[in-house]
Amino acid sequence: SQGQPVNVRILDAEIEGSTTQGGGVSSVRLNTAGSVFVRGVLSFTGAAATDTLAIHAGDSIQVVTDTGGIEMLGNDGNVAGTLDLTAHDIWVADQALLDQLNGASNLSDFEDALATNNGDVVPDGYLRAGGIDVTMLGSSLLVQNTGTDADPAGLTIGDGGLNIVNQGSEPATVRTS
Repeated sequence: SQGQPVNVRILDAEIEGSTTQGGGVSSVRLNTAGSVFVRGVLSFTGAAATDTLAIHAGDSIQVVTDTGGIEMLGNDGNVAGTLDLTAHDIWVADQALLDQLNGASNLSDFEDALATNNGDVVPDGYLRAGGIDVTMLGSSLLVQNTGTDADPAGLTIGDGGLNIVNQGSEPATVRTS
């Protein structure tokens, strides 16, 4: 018989991209039928525009902004590469809000909480890449504000843009600052 899906926890990690001196990788893929919890900073450095970091989860991807984030940066320190996220739910928020979301049956009740920054002002947000491709398997993409009320933030995206596709049978909810 099959066991429960495996959940993956990502703490601080650095991936050296294809433009890293001495060589690196151009593509990294993480797949699980469970959830992925990003509790540290996952930094893909030396990324070329063609490099890809793919995280695919059958349940959820949750980025805990109190301690974690995902960034793809070129050698010049600017966003580069493509961050590819696929899951039923993709949430980027502080731990207190993630705890509430995990216990909720109605995500529309959290619009005010998502608009409220409970921590430091981080204009670049906690997802940073040259492009972000999101494939939703149904439910939600929720990103908590990391800026101010007057100048909300949450994501930094380069020329690759933000591309969102819902491949689930349920309607999807998208909320970003």
